[in-house]
Amino acid sequence: MVNLKMPGFWAKTPRREIPSWSNIHPVLDHLIDVGLVFEGLVDGVWSGIGDYLISPYAEEEKALARRALCVLAAAHDIGKISPGFQKKAEGLIPRLKRRGFTFHPADQGNHGVTSFDFLLRRFESLPGIDDEDIPESMLKLPHVIMVRTLMI
Repeated sequence: MVNLKMPGFWAKTPRREIPSWSNIHPVLDHLIDVGLVFEGLVDGVWSGIGDYLISPYAEEEKALARRALCVLAAAHDIGKISPGFQKKAEGLIPRLKRRGFTFHPADQGNHGVTSFDFLLRRFESLPGIDDEDIPESMLKLPHVIMVRTLMI
């Protein structure tokens, strides 16, 4: 089993430099950054969007629903902790292999697909939740919001 806390899973690499372990942005840091930024946005500039997304919930559940949205936003790139994504930075592969991470030619390289699949399986495993209860658009929402934010 791979230790997710181990240093070396990268989320961002420099565009104009060869990636090395000294110039990457780790996945865990990236996920925390996104969750905190999203929280700041839905508590500030995007408060209307946050309020709209949690409006179906009872008043006593709204604080928990808002936190859940932040966690979901943070998890939007969880698929970056996958062989298909990690192998995109070839120079970083040997260290991951030495630490037990394995790579296969058929590994899914699209971290968005991997993230979506991971999140969907987590929701499906919750008691009392059926596939029909989770609209695909809801699971894609955090990734779409983050991408659109970058385009502004």
